[in-house]
Amino acid sequence: MMTLNHQKTLNGFYIAGIASIIFMPELMLELSLELFHHVLEALHILFEFLESSLDHVVEHLFHTDLHQTQVIVFYILVSMAATAGYFIWLAIYNFYLQCKNHLMATFLLYKTQLYQHLNHQSLTEKIVIFTAANLGLTCLLMFAF
Repeated sequence: MMTLNHQKTLNGFYIAGIASIIFMPELMLELSLELFHHVLEALHILFEFLESSLDHVVEHLFHTDLHQTQVIVFYILVSMAATAGYFIWLAIYNFYLQCKNHLMATFLLYKTQLYQHLNHQSLTEKIVIFTAANLGLTCLLMFAF
């Protein structure tokens, strides 16, 4: 559980971050891009380390020459990328299904609440609501197009 002092400190960091973004947007964008660049650089170094390690393991394990080692490592890396892509696809698809189900449940809840609200209104209140909605849509369409 978070204590009051920790919550105040966390809120202070939130306020400082938001104020920094508002008052120094170009600096925050530059810092974000630099951080992203360093993350990509670290990922590239990690990939090169993985590829070099695989080269040495395959070369010593199978006693192959340079070209054969490169071909074997290439297909190992392609299979690893395909497997990772498959699992990422599954995660994205499951996230999509969860979002769709949540959106449908929320829509049905709001629709039910709207019907219940309209059932409790008198005829004149229903006419006022309908007229206001139509006037709003008409103004929106006239100003949008």
